[in-house]
Amino acid sequence: MNSFQLSEGIIIAIASVAAYTLTFLYEVGFLSAFEIPINLIRINLDTVLIAISSIFGFMLIIFAIANFLVMLLPESKFIQTKIIRISIILLPFLWKIFVYKQLGKYLIHLIIAIAIMVFLEFIVPIFQFRKKESYSEKLVADEMVEYEPRSRSTLLGRIRVVLGPFGYVFFIALFITAGLVYEAGRVKALTKEYFLVLGESSNIVVLRTYNDLLICAPFNRKTKEIEQKLIFKKIVDNTDVIYVREKVGPLRLIESAKK
Repeated sequence: MNSFQLSEGIIIAIASVAAYTLTFLYEVGFLSAFEIPINLIRINLDTVLIAISSIFGFMLIIFAIANFLVMLLPESKFIQTKIIRISIILLPFLWKIFVYKQLGKYLIHLIIAIAIMVFLEFIVPIFQFRKKESYSEKLVADEMVEYEPRSRSTLLGRIRVVLGPFGYVFFIALFITAGLVYEAGRVKALTKEYFLVLGESSNIVVLRTYNDLLICAPFNRKTKEIEQKLIFKKIVDNTDVIYVREKVGPLRLIESAKK
């Protein structure tokens, strides 16, 4: 069966849909931090550009690290495949540590994930392919199983056959990126320090802006906690309202609101 190769036109169309989808996920992550209903999200070109600029720095750092690690990969393509597979699975754990800057909180999860992956990828083949003489032959045999026809009966196997190598990689990358973008939006909300405040010394903060809609909430300046009470304000032409940009964050929901 011949693999279906994506044309440039289809790739551009998918990329456009992906940009809007990832922007939506970013906004979902941001609003979820304050438990704001996601049906309030409004996506337009401005929102897409703002979201992309917010996550561009994160993605650039990941690309730089990945590019450096690729140069250190061993020559064996089978070992390369194993290392890349482990890295992709560990990426969500590393992402949490990077964006939340809480190594201690997620370190145990990372260690457990690394131990499990190393055991499955490098230890299990020793016992599974005992008839092979050298360790490298055992690893090669383990990887060859992935290319057998029976592997096509799995969901990912079928996706690889239908989309082809490039489409398959694009699909996996998009799936992983979706989770990372959602987390990036949530982290942005929980670490943001500067917000618009309604007037000077006001206790009403603007949490998010969509076109002419301002999503606001009362907050306590001392505890930096916001109430689970939303206030919606419309930007009306020829109406002067003073908003002051102040360092009042990072903000969080009041504890009683989370229960």
